[in-house]
Amino acid sequence: DVYIGCSGHRQRIPNKHNSKIAIHVNPYGPVNIEGINESKDSIKWVMDQNPDVVFGYGTEEDRLIWSYWTDRHKIPWVPMPTAGDKTIYKSSKESNKVYDFVYLGGRWQYKALTIDEYLMPLFQHSKSYKLHGWGEWPGISYSGILADDEVNHFLGSGKIGPCVSERHTHSYGIDIPERAFKLALCNTLVIHDPVVQIRSLIPSAIIATTPKQYRELCFYYAEPANDQERIKISKNQREEVLNSQTYHHRMHTLLKALDFSIEADKMIA
Repeated sequence: DVYIGCSGHRQRIPNKHNSKIAIHVNPYGPVNIEGINESKDSIKWVMDQNPDVVFGYGTEEDRLIWSYWTDRHKIPWVPMPTAGDKTIYKSSKESNKVYDFVYLGGRWQYKALTIDEYLMPLFQHSKSYKLHGWGEWPGISYSGILADDEVNHFLGSGKIGPCVSERHTHSYGIDIPERAFKLALCNTLVIHDPVVQIRSLIPSAIIATTPKQYRELCFYYAEPANDQERIKISKNQREEVLNSQTYHHRMHTLLKALDFSIEADKMIA
């Protein structure tokens, strides 16, 4: 019924079909985000697939950043920020929280610009953290790649899940990492770097404005004296994701845009 493709991983869609087509695309509009905006080659590939809609990792407020898809090529754009998979990520018990901080992710040249500013100093001053991922992590304890079936337990084993975004997310609020939604579903407190747009998705998310404040907030909520406050906020964050920010909600949005109203309503029934 639906083909879902991606401009960044071009698996060509067959020409002869009776299905709807939705393609994930990068920004393409009057705002030039260097290294992020869609290339001419990718735009041509997307157009060759004749999509019914395109979607991107932004909210309704970000429509301008993707607006050329609609203004120039008459393709509806659907806002589809990342979300949480409630079928995989489950709430953890407080007794399972053996670390102050847990982090799963990669570090490479571009991502290191914010990781080195916000995350590395936190771990360098912490005695209770666990880090899994890939890439280079100089000067701190690093536990390597984690198997998929261990991720839910791992993310639930920390009191706090530090969330770090990339430079363009700081500047424009798009491409919010999936990490925040996973952590919230695992009942692990989400403390985010300066991406104020996260509040429209997880209103209870704790957001720092500077690296110094980021460390202070993380250490504040790691204190045993503040456990009850942390537990209350974690519960609110989890409920906010379950209520409106799961992939069932995202599929509801996409299917509605493709005129599959009955199927869309089943997603959130």
